Amino acid sequence: MHETAEISCVLFLALAAKYVSASPVIADAAALAAGQVIHWAGLKALTRKELTTLGVALRYIHPQLTEPREFLSAAQSLLLRDGALFELTTDEPLIQLSYRHQYRLVSVVEIDDLIQEYLARLCAFTQPERKRIPAKGAFTLGAKVEGNYKLFEILEEDRAALPPQGQTMPIPNVPPLARASWNIQALHTLAEQLDAASSVHNSHLKSLRNIICKEVDVQADAGNFYRVNAPTGSGKTVLMVMMAVDAARRGEQVAIGVPGLLEVEAMTAEIRRSLDIVAPTLTVAPLHAESRMAEMATRQFGENNLADPYRYVCLLSAYASDGQPVARGSEPCFRTRLVENQGAGAERSSKIDHCPFLFKCGKTAMLAGALQATIVVVNHDALLSASTNIPLEDGNRIRGRRSYQELLLRTRSIFLVDEIDGLLSRAIQSCTTELELGSKLQSTALARLHSDVRQRSEVAGIKSTKLNNIKWALTFTAQTPDEILDLHAEKHFQWPRHGMRWPQSEDSSLQAALKVDGGELRSLYQLNDRSLPQHLHALQDNLSHWSIKTGLQSPEDVLRQLTNILHALLTADRLKTGTIITAELKGALVLRGALTLIQSQVRLLHRHIQELIWADIPYAREVQNALEGHPPISLNRNGPLQQPVCGFKHKIGERGGSTLHIETLKGDPHATLQLLPSLTSLAFAGHERIFIGLSATAHFSGASRYDLPAIDLIDVPDASGQITFRDLPTTTRVSGTQIQARKQQVRQLAKELALCLPGMLAALHDNDPTRARIILVTNSDADAEVLAIALRNALNNDPLVNVTGIIQNTTSGHGNLGKGVLWLRGKEAANRLSDFPVAQAMLHHDLPMLLTGEHRDACILVSALSPIARGHNIVHENGRSAVGSIIVCVRPLPPSDHPADTHAHICYENCKKLQSYATPGEAMEASRALAYHNLNAIRNALPSFSHQPENVRHYTIMNILVDIAQLAGRGRRGETSITCFFADAAFFEGTSTWATLLDASVCLMRKDGEWDDFRREHAGIATAMENYILLSRKES
Repeated sequence: MHETAEISCVLFLALAAKYVSASPVIADAAALAAGQVIHWAGLKALTRKELTTLGVALRYIHPQLTEPREFLSAAQSLLLRDGALFELTTDEPLIQLSYRHQYRLVSVVEIDDLIQEYLARLCAFTQPERKRIPAKGAFTLGAKVEGNYKLFEILEEDRAALPPQGQTMPIPNVPPLARASWNIQALHTLAEQLDAASSVHNSHLKSLRNIICKEVDVQADAGNFYRVNAPTGSGKTVLMVMMAVDAARRGEQVAIGVPGLLEVEAMTAEIRRSLDIVAPTLTVAPLHAESRMAEMATRQFGENNLADPYRYVCLLSAYASDGQPVARGSEPCFRTRLVENQGAGAERSSKIDHCPFLFKCGKTAMLAGALQATIVVVNHDALLSASTNIPLEDGNRIRGRRSYQELLLRTRSIFLVDEIDGLLSRAIQSCTTELELGSKLQSTALARLHSDVRQRSEVAGIKSTKLNNIKWALTFTAQTPDEILDLHAEKHFQWPRHGMRWPQSEDSSLQAALKVDGGELRSLYQLNDRSLPQHLHALQDNLSHWSIKTGLQSPEDVLRQLTNILHALLTADRLKTGTIITAELKGALVLRGALTLIQSQVRLLHRHIQELIWADIPYAREVQNALEGHPPISLNRNGPLQQPVCGFKHKIGERGGSTLHIETLKGDPHATLQLLPSLTSLAFAGHERIFIGLSATAHFSGASRYDLPAIDLIDVPDASGQITFRDLPTTTRVSGTQIQARKQQVRQLAKELALCLPGMLAALHDNDPTRARIILVTNSDADAEVLAIALRNALNNDPLVNVTGIIQNTTSGHGNLGKGVLWLRGKEAANRLSDFPVAQAMLHHDLPMLLTGEHRDACILVSALSPIARGHNIVHENGRSAVGSIIVCVRPLPPSDHPADTHAHICYENCKKLQSYATPGEAMEASRALAYHNLNAIRNALPSFSHQPENVRHYTIMNILVDIAQLAGRGRRGETSITCFFADAAFFEGTSTWATLLDASVCLMRKDGEWDDFRREHAGIATAMENYILLSRKES
């Protein structure tokens, strides 16, 4: 056992014996090690010191032991040894340890001393000695940049340009703040001061009165997560700015979380203007991932606003031996190596800590400015998971990259998070990862890593036996997918109907067809297990090919043999009556073994990939990023599933061909955010912190991706009305169509929309010329592009629009409606070739310039749903919305196998349904049981929405309603009304119409007693739903 793993195991066995009972069960210690404490009633009974000890232990625990089964194995190893620190409470000899075994500390050991000793050992770190640049003379550095090895030569006379070496960045830790209080009169005075100034808007007092209706102070205690619920357009963000400025003037250090980089830029500028008016000596600074520095600097350069920290260039680049500068974003800050001449033409390169110019770099300036500023503005992704290698003052005591979350928790006492439901959604998304398998496409990271490693006979720091295991893992994950994709392409079997494929997806149907139980089905894939009935031995010999890959037969012959075996079993009446030997049945049998094998090998690769990175093997880092992603910093690494769970996606390209991807679910995003102010803050800062989230939809019952359990700090009811749902009677169905036919269906829908858009715009213009704009939304950028092209072509060629001029007295350019089509696209879409004219396309982050820039005459805006739903408000200077109608062009039901949604449903159900339990072991067992109950229900259901479990259907509908509510909010600004039209025929055709689905969710909320609260907090969307359901009933 690894030394850190052994220390971790002893420590958590001791913690359970201290915090749970003198003779706890192994499950209690395993639950503590897994961070499964959110549903443990005893957590609240722990003292501040005990909570801090638990948090620090979870921060440094060996990652392997956070999986309960790994902890069980490690505990058994310890208990079997002579002189163990713990013993079982029974006198029976230990043969096989279980979670229910009770244990106790041996009598000669004092538990408090043991905990402190092993915690100190777990945290202990000695910084390894790294090569340093020479103290004098010239030297050469090397680094891999954009796939090429680049040399940098610094001469003796260039040394004056170097900053002092060996620097570290100070961390200004802030003391604890038990309670934050905002005096209502002070906020009123601040609002009046800001409204009186000409450099900022004059809506501060109005926003304050909208949200804090009563003349009462606002108070929040450390250790709790609070939320401010208020309708879209009421002024939440304005209030957040005032709360931050007021707290900063009283000497508090504040962090503000905003969704993206555009909001970081805008919020930093707004707070700076506000501070200049009321507190000019205070400072504000932006913070985001170092990898986004080049992107932000480019934006600032384009706006002629190169303020610190974006006024930087890579100084090392000036010393490149080839004279070519390093491209922005590719700087080798932490990948530099010292190149030394060994004589006789030999060279040796040694890794150094960082580029010698690091402390003159914009990346360092950004972090230093953020840590020293009174108010720091950070984007959601960076708050959740960004980290840095910049040397810090305590770097000799703490190992590894340092997370921004830690640094902010240590240097801020108050956290105000805008769009808190968006933060939860980002946390969920980052808990899922995807890796493309196979080796045919040498462009994939896995294929390149496989190609590199298989040619190596040895790798520094890795034993030969372990290297062979890694090679086998790479071979299985590269070649086995190729085999099954080839067999499928050659029609030897049919891929089952499930989109997301789990190894166990067809277990129930296979058990029924083969007349076996679960244990016997598993035994069919284990060659050495002959406990099966004699008539199944031939089938076992065949299927074991896919689980152990003997390689003695070609895959094609194995499948032909499988067909014959199944026919023989059918003839002998050994299969279920009525069973037909189909290509789908053969596919289910093959994939049960092949995907289980791939899954086990991916887990092995996941365990050893870090060693390949340490050995500097090319593409290892890329594979690790695909396997692990960028999960949020969390003390609950694996979540209720208690281990990474893998599913497989079979993807068919638009031009044919297919690929196989593995998608992994891991973590507990809901619990991660809930624990941020308390256990996580104690683990990283030693103090609890104050977290307040603001959003219109953070309390949205049933929305598994957005509904964050928190304490209501301020709760403002919504106004009914203003939102109307209507069907737009089209005949084209887009939702649910196959990928090959989707583009054609979108084009057909565009032709139908082109007939009604002119009249709709004319009616909007007659009612209010300033709001004669329509937003059309689709599921994706790809659909939006196709729709925009088709609409532009249809409207340019429509004689009714071009000749008769249906819209009278509009601004120039609206006579030809094709020119009024504007495609709002994301960055990825902007980087690929398109048939749509660039002059009629705009990036989402440029929306603030829509009404004043070159696209101010655009009246038909086409976009994907999610980005524009939470994007910049499209409003006039008077605060009134510039959008008159919204058309939803694709029924936004995501596929039932979407990994992030699956993970959200599972974790949300646990968060919502589980109560508190007396011991952490009981809580872990209940959490695991409920999580796998829901996971298996999703795994075994057919992919169509109607076959999903009732709770999953409800959560999916409510998630969609959040996006629609946010989108409708774009049209409610300034108390304006908005009509949302549903244009996809999938909304109103068939048995599961949109009205039927909404009605089912309303009924479920009424049954659970949640509808009244929902109707009060989201009256606009709730009344729209009720009226739409009623109208649908009348029409049917």
